[in-house]
Amino acid sequence: MGIVGPRGAGKTVLLRQLAAANREAFYLSTDTLESGVDLFGIVKELLERYAFRMFLLDEVHFLRDAAGALKQIHDFLPVRVVFTSSVALALHASAHDLARRVRLHTLDYFSFREYLGFRHGEHLERLSLEHLLSADVGADYLRAGRYFGAYLAGGLLPFALDEPDPLPLLAGTIEKIIERDIPATLRLHLDEIPLLRKLVAFVGR
Repeated sequence: MGIVGPRGAGKTVLLRQLAAANREAFYLSTDTLESGVDLFGIVKELLERYAFRMFLLDEVHFLRDAAGALKQIHDFLPVRVVFTSSVALALHASAHDLARRVRLHTLDYFSFREYLGFRHGEHLERLSLEHLLSADVGADYLRAGRYFGAYLAGGLLPFALDEPDPLPLLAGTIEKIIERDIPATLRLHLDEIPLLRKLVAFVGR
């Protein structure tokens, strides 16, 4: 199973919760591994030596030929793998390589309804387009609009629940995407990274 989503959406927290709930699970952040490491060999040894049967692999886009290693693990080892990536293009490309071996799920930032529930304890039912066109919208939906500005100003980020000012953390997240995620996926020249930074600033303005 593959989980794709932006940095800060909660993928790592989700994997660590799975690891804490399952004694046979092993969490590994693949961005800490050396280049060219044999992921199949690591999983095989952990299975044989310590009987781990579930492997939670975080940020697999940092691995060279991650799709090949995941194929090999799936085909030859009796283990379950859940892996994540913050780089959607890399993970969707891997899904084609992995053919019928992988199911991809998307983990996004909070929707406005999720934000209302987690941040303000207000739980509103989903509104369909048909309902909006054919019926009156209740007052509780209209009152919730007072929080929409805060939602757009960083409230959609799950880590903003514990941070009064999430924007500096978001700036750090964007910097990590520019400095690490994009170069790990695309072939870029060193002098193109400052141009990316300027482009993001321009779009943000």
